[in-house]
Amino acid sequence: MIKVLFIIKTSKVKLSGESPLYAKVILANEFISISTGKNITAERWKATNKMQGLLKTEKEKVLKQSLELFRRKVDRTYNELRRSNNEVILEVLKNIVTGNNKDSIVNLLPIFDKHNADFKLKVTGNESILITTKICALKI
Repeated sequence: MIKVLFIIKTSKVKLSGESPLYAKVILANEFISISTGKNITAERWKATNKMQGLLKTEKEKVLKQSLELFRRKVDRTYNELRRSNNEVILEVLKNIVTGNNKDSIVNLLPIFDKHNADFKLKVTGNESILITTKICALKI
């Protein structure tokens, strides 16, 4: 079973006085920290009992909803990984949740190679006359 706890990093206080919130994802006896991209002051974090108590401002209400959505995203991702694999690796879960999934990165070199090969065919073939005509038409 996976657990998600939200913690505040008071060691990284910003100029606005707010500190970043991190999700501590715990699975078995391992854990990983993921940045939520959200911030709150340490005083408000304590006053709201880690967003579990009474929320006074609209910003706090929105923050609580954002954290709940983040928790659901982690749970959903965990369940999807669990269905596809028997073993869930926390680093893979983190990459999927944060959008840094290395499997989805497109290598641009093959795309450039194809473009250059196609352009070479155009220049050396019959289409080179069309390209020259278009360039001359643009200059006039």
